[in-house]
Amino acid sequence: MQKMLSKLNINEEGTITSIALEEIKYFKVMHLGLIKNARIKCVFKSPLQDPIAYQIKGCTFALRSEDASKIMVEI
Repeated sequence: MQKMLSKLNINEEGTITSIALEEIKYFKVMHLGLIKNARIKCVFKSPLQDPIAYQIKGCTFALRSEDASKIMVEI
């Protein structure tokens, strides 16, 4: 089942299947480890659901919901 990264529930994991960010943002997230076929986990959501913290390969970082909604994951 595919869903947007921003729709993952806390402690839910998925495998990244596509990234539809503009080039500048794509290269920034790529350096964080967000690449196709990488496993990613939602670890925390702020009270207003923006930003959302994710964990990938032991690194925890936050993404805006707007950007996370352009990344698709396979559950």
